Parts: sequence; structure tokens; C-alpha cells
Amino acid sequence: YSAGYRVFIRTLFGINYHSINFSFKVFKRKILESFNLVSNRWFIDAELVIQTHRHDYIIEEYPVQHLARTKGRSKVRILDAIDIVSEGLQFYRNH
Repeated sequence: YSAGYRVFIRTLFGINYHSINFSFKVFKRKILESFNLVSNRWFIDAELVIQTHRHDYIIEEYPVQHLARTKGRSKVRILDAIDIVSEGLQFYRNH
């Protein structure tokens, strides 16, 4: 899913980062308060990156090693992926 999501975000918004949804995000409060966030579901991580990019703030990525899951299963379903794409397209149309 991650590679496809990166292509989706890069195609619609011209933003190319390695990890959008699976990375830590740290902001100064005044920066976060300057955003008019509208997403309230899966797309919120992408919106944070898009808003940061649009406000010309610097984004630094630091690699985080993701370990293989040893217990349990992912809670992400194909319907969640469809929701993310739908929300992303809606955000693109409105912004």
C-alpha cells in the first residue's frame, strides 16, 4: 500500500516523501495552528504534510526502521484504502 500511496500523493500534490502515514510528525504549536485542517480520518497525515509543504516549512525525514509484525494482524482493510483515496481526491478538488 505504501508505494501506491506515495505515487498517489506525488501525482495529485507534487509532494514526494518516503513515509506519509507511518512517520512521526513534530511541529511547533504556532505552525500547527496556522493550518486549516479539514481531514479527520486516514488522510490527516497526508494533509499535515501537504499543508506543511504549501506553507514552505521545511520537512526533514529521518528513517525509522519498521520491524516485521510478530503478533496480531493489521487493522487496515481494503475499504480503508478506498476511503483514503476518496478523502484525498475530495481534498484535492476542494483545495
